[in-house]
Amino acid sequence: MPVSSAFKLYAEQWLKGLKEIRDSNHAIGPVRADADLTDDQASEVNYPAYTPVSDEPTAVGGSDKGPNPLDYFMAAIGFCENATVARYPERVRIRLAPDECKRILGPRRFL
Repeated sequence: MPVSSAFKLYAEQWLKGLKEIRDSNHAIGPVRADADLTDDQASEVNYPAYTPVSDEPTAVGGSDKGPNPLDYFMAAIGFCENATVARYPERVRIRLAPDECKRILGPRRFL
């Protein structure tokens, strides 16, 4: 699928901005997640402040203890996109109100 020229320009500018980051509070570094299988299909990821659980629905052999891995994956895409839309304007010194960010993102479904 071809990428729109507007998105390509946005992505190029965003990546250029990442390369110019000098403040360690904005640095991008390694991220680590250790997942443990706790049941037939269930897993936990341990972080210092919380422990998210992932499981499959009972229809496919899980015990439905939490969202399935694809749910988390799709949520992660949304989280990253939201963070990008929230942070990039700040980097280029544009002030957006939260309702403006909502209008930019709008409601979407990935699948």
